Amino acid sequence: MQRTDKQSLQALEQFARVDAGSIEEWRQRWPDFFPADFSKRGVRQVPPGVSMIAQPQFPVIPLWKGWRDVLLQAWREAFPLTEVIRLTVGPVSEEIDLLSSVTEHPYQQALLLMAKDPWRARFCSKCGKPFVALKANAKFCGPECFAQSRLNTKQRWWAKHGPEWRRNRSQRKKRGRAA
Repeated sequence: MQRTDKQSLQALEQFARVDAGSIEEWRQRWPDFFPADFSKRGVRQVPPGVSMIAQPQFPVIPLWKGWRDVLLQAWREAFPLTEVIRLTVGPVSEEIDLLSSVTEHPYQQALLLMAKDPWRARFCSKCGKPFVALKANAKFCGPECFAQSRLNTKQRWWAKHGPEWRRNRSQRKKRGRAA
């Protein structure tokens, strides 16, 4: 995997985790990830199961927030093609005059990489946050969650086997002194 692909996937992973308190920090770190006007636009997000025929009025929310929600849904479903197309084309749809005028953005590359390798879309076994798996056996979003999980495993083992292990060790030491 190329370095730029890893960076795009890292930006996508971090975008999947943003909230209102961290979006500005994310934007500063990845200023060119989305089209320039992406953060200034709003969208009416229709809840699942609500018909658009009646055209109910829903409040306008920031486009990044709606897009993050759609991204998380696609993440949960291992990036089905319909969601990938929706995520890839939607944010640039206002830029489309002619087909040749569409510019490619890093987030589109990252989405297509996730669609190509949907096994990379994981949720951390410890904290539940989404992350991009760089290896097939990855279960944790980072070293902190891995370390905490490993500690928990060791503590469970000790709670189950510790007294017996200590007893056996004590008996071995007594036998060693008697000899």
